[in-house]
Amino acid sequence: MRKNITYLLGAGASYNALPVLNQMEDSMMYLKSKLELGDFRSEYKYNVIEDINWILKESSDYFTVDTLAKTFFVQNRFSALERLKRGLSAFFILEQFRNKHDDFASKDSKIIKNTNIDLRYINFLASITLETNRIHELIELPPNLNIITWNYDIQMELAFARFLKRENEPISLEEIVTKNIPSHPIIYACNDKDDENTPSPKIIHLNGVAGVYSLKNKKNVLKFVGTLSGTDSGDPTFITQCLERQISDLYDNNTSFEQGLTYAWEKTVHAQHAVGLARNIMQETDILVVVGYSFPFFNRKVDRDLFGFLVDKPRGSEPVIYFQDPNEEAYKSLYNKFDLRGGKSKDRIEVIPITDVSQFHLPFEL
Repeated sequence: MRKNITYLLGAGASYNALPVLNQMEDSMMYLKSKLELGDFRSEYKYNVIEDINWILKESSDYFTVDTLAKTFFVQNRFSALERLKRGLSAFFILEQFRNKHDDFASKDSKIIKNTNIDLRYINFLASITLETNRIHELIELPPNLNIITWNYDIQMELAFARFLKRENEPISLEEIVTKNIPSHPIIYACNDKDDENTPSPKIIHLNGVAGVYSLKNKKNVLKFVGTLSGTDSGDPTFITQCLERQISDLYDNNTSFEQGLTYAWEKTVHAQHAVGLARNIMQETDILVVVGYSFPFFNRKVDRDLFGFLVDKPRGSEPVIYFQDPNEEAYKSLYNKFDLRGGKSKDRIEVIPITDVSQFHLPFEL
C-alpha cells in the first residue's frame, strides 16, 4: 500500500528565486530601482513604487512584513492591511517574472529562460513519478502526493508549466492550476462557475496567492489577475504586456481590489477553506517532508492544529517527518513545539534531519 506523502513548504523552499522574509527589504529596494530605471511602462508603475516605499517605512520597526500584517490586523487597521497585501502582491508578481540579473523585458533579453523559478521545483517534478490520467489525458502529481505551502508565490505551478512546455506550443497557467495540479485558491479564481466536479486541490496555499483578489461587492468570488497564457513562448514583449496588465488589475480603482493575500490567521472564508483542506491532507499523511519552514510564532495556532493530526495517530501508524534545513540542529525544535515526545506520541514520531538543501528531499517511499 502506497504511503501518503505531504510536503510542507516555507519561504526557504523558494530561496533560490525569491527572498525569504528577512531579505525582503533589500529585494524591494532592488526592484524599486529597476522600476525607476527600467522599461516597465505600466501607468501604475509609480503606484507600485509608492507602495514599496510605504511598506519599507511601515515595516522598519518589525522583523518581517508578516509581523506587520498581523499588527495591522490586531489594531483593526484594515485599510493598511489591504494596502500591504496589494503591495506584496505586486512585488511577488513582478519578482517572479523578472529576469533575476537584468531589467524587465527588452528586445535582447531572454526573460523566460531566466524567469525566477527555483530550479529545485523543476528537478523535483522531473524526479517524482508524474502520472498520466488516461481519461482526461493529463499529466498529474501522484495521487498519494500533496503539497501544503505557507508561501504567496506560485513557484510549483510555474515549474509545472515549464516542465510541460513543448516547443512552439503555448502553455496556459490557468489550465495547469485547474486541471494538472489543482491549486487552492487559484482553482476557484479561474473557474467562472462553482462546479461540483472541480477536482480536489493538490496544492494548498495557506496564506493565499499573490495575484488572487476578490471584489468588494462579491467577497466570496475570487479572481486571478491578468491570467498568463503561453508564458514560455520566449517573447519578452509579451511577458511585459502580461505583467503590465496584472499590475493594472491590482491598481485599477474600478476593480475594487480586496483580499489579494488571505492570511490563515484572518479566518476569512477562503482562509478557513484552505486550513480545512490542509487538515484533511494531514489526517491522511504517513510521511511529512518539511522544506524551508521555520514555524514562526504567528502561525503557531494553525501549525499546532495541523500537527495534531500527526501526534494523535494510533500506535502502529506513526508518521515519519523529514526536516530539511541546512542547520543540523533545527529539527529538534519540533519536539518542543508540537509535543512529539509527550502524551500519546511519546517516543513514537521520528524526525529525520536533512541538511542537504541542494534539492528537495525525496523519500524512498515515493
